[in-house]
Amino acid sequence: MTKKIKVLRVITRLDLGGSAVHAALLAKLLDPSRYETHFICGSVNQLDEREIEEIRGACASFRVEPLLRREIEPLNDLRALFSLTRFMRRERFDIVHTHTSKAGFVGRAAARLARVPVVVHSTHGHVFYGYFGPLKSKLIVAAEKLAARVTDRVLCLAQSEIEDHLKLGVGARDLFEVHISGVPIEKFAKPAEPREKVRASLGVPADSPAIAIAARLDPVKSVGHAVQAFALLDGFDPPPFLLIAGDGEEREKLEALARELGVSDRALFLGLRRDVPDILHASDAFLLTSLNEGYGKAIVEAMSAGLPVVATDVGGVSSLVKNGETGFLVPPGDPSAAADALGRILRDPALAKSMSQAALSAVSENMSVDAMVRRVDEIYSALLKR
Repeated sequence: MTKKIKVLRVITRLDLGGSAVHAALLAKLLDPSRYETHFICGSVNQLDEREIEEIRGACASFRVEPLLRREIEPLNDLRALFSLTRFMRRERFDIVHTHTSKAGFVGRAAARLARVPVVVHSTHGHVFYGYFGPLKSKLIVAAEKLAARVTDRVLCLAQSEIEDHLKLGVGARDLFEVHISGVPIEKFAKPAEPREKVRASLGVPADSPAIAIAARLDPVKSVGHAVQAFALLDGFDPPPFLLIAGDGEEREKLEALARELGVSDRALFLGLRRDVPDILHASDAFLLTSLNEGYGKAIVEAMSAGLPVVATDVGGVSSLVKNGETGFLVPPGDPSAAADALGRILRDPALAKSMSQAALSAVSENMSVDAMVRRVDEIYSALLKR
């Protein structure tokens, strides 16, 4: 019997965010006849018991390491490093695959100390700008330069992200590869519930325009700019609604902003939702106002539902949104530009229909979960042979 390849997956937060979903899908879908998957995370949030058990069931071991936190905490980080190193030495993994910045630095350092043969890192969008102040950002760049030296492959969500690493002197070009985060396209193409039923459940009139957002409510997603853009939409009869699927540290602040701008009755904060495909199909356009975005997985989901997209031109977003064809690209931090773009779509049914059809056509098989898993399998095999 052929010995299975032992893979350890490391991430700080296991939740409903794109990076965590990506890591969980790989844990569940890599061929179990070839791979023995182990999983370490710093915390588990937002998942129900069934979802947690699905991941546990797919793994030979599943461990929560509370010392592995997203924040920079030198003493805790050192303790996490020692804990992970001991575990890796004991288990003798063939591959360690880290996800996101903090787990990437601590996990890769531990892997090399434990002499793991292959070390892979998925960035899921870098944190070089839009997240922290100048000093912390410089520390992160310095840490990424060190980590790149002990990494066999770095997987980025878009070519623009690779270029950002290279401009800052992080790694050599042949270290990097574009590897997108796959989307279950069929799930988003076909809603579970009819549009009318979903709208009625949310209190959205059948003839009101609706704009969807699916995002964490934290500073880098800049949902405040989306609320401001929405408040600038006028002259609609009936007036539009904003459907915000997501939760996070800025929720109270954003709800207060909606009240201040006089749109709190139509800016609906829906919290964490597991029916995002239904919400997308109940909407007429999709809005993303991030300050930094590695890829824009939520955009692929919206396009799979046939929605025109208005998005900030940051990170890898321009690789998805073709300006004037599948939607509009706008500058980050410019609510007025976002409002103008939304207004053009919502006021012009022919344009909206054309963009909807173009969005559906732009979604390809290489954006799927199956394609994502196949490529990771190929990367692992090539690195192990090398």
